Amino acid sequence: MLLLVGMFFVLWFRSAARSAMPQLDGTEQVGGLRSPVTVVRDGHGVPSIAAQSLDDLFFAQGYVTAQDRLWQMDMMRRHAAGELAAALGARYVEVDRQQRVLGLREVARRSLAAASPEVRTQLEAYARGVNAYIAGHRFGLPLEMRVLRYFPRAWTAEDSVLVGAGMAEMLTHGFYQDELNREKILERLGPELTADLYPDHSQRDIAPGHDLDEIEPSTPLGVAKNAAKNAAKNKDAIANAATGDYTKRDAVTKNRAKPLQ
Repeated sequence: MLLLVGMFFVLWFRSAARSAMPQLDGTEQVGGLRSPVTVVRDGHGVPSIAAQSLDDLFFAQGYVTAQDRLWQMDMMRRHAAGELAAALGARYVEVDRQQRVLGLREVARRSLAAASPEVRTQLEAYARGVNAYIAGHRFGLPLEMRVLRYFPRAWTAEDSVLVGAGMAEMLTHGFYQDELNREKILERLGPELTADLYPDHSQRDIAPGHDLDEIEPSTPLGVAKNAAKNAAKNKDAIANAATGDYTKRDAVTKNRAKPLQ
């Protein structure tokens, strides 16, 4: 019995995974286009889209992006808006709370309201393309959605702006935590041992009051190699020091920066 159940699950899993794969060849009839659109993928699967109007181009872009990345799109939308727990469970409630305090949904709403009519038209065309894919593949959604047994809601122009705001957050937010950890380590270990954990002699690290021209061209390369080696070695040590589990003896014996050869 267990063997039959296992075989059924494997067959279902393979079928669900294959049905969610994007169509790479042939012709699809998609409502919402004014003229035929051609999508050509290179050897890496990267699509190139040819259309006779911008409206059709953005529509096709939304459709093709949903083909390839609907699960990622929905997760990025949910993370930015603070809606992960509804799909992934209660353990994401705290993440959702932080994101809702940040208020990216409201930022996206205001940004869209301030956008030009042309930009809004393009975002709406993109959203129609995404929704056309969702409507036409109700039984071929990404495997993750089928396992979690939820159906994505319709995409909107505001969602596209929201995802852009979320990406900006990912690229710029969180560095403050590194600085706070460094201050905690500095307080516990002092400047000399902290310098061992945070090599700051690479080509891109310039002391305040100096400029790049003061750094000898031949010097930073060798130092940067040492910094890269020490960075991997010190990763765990930095985390431990921030929580108080790192001792001065550890810093002296394990993480003393090596001099340049």
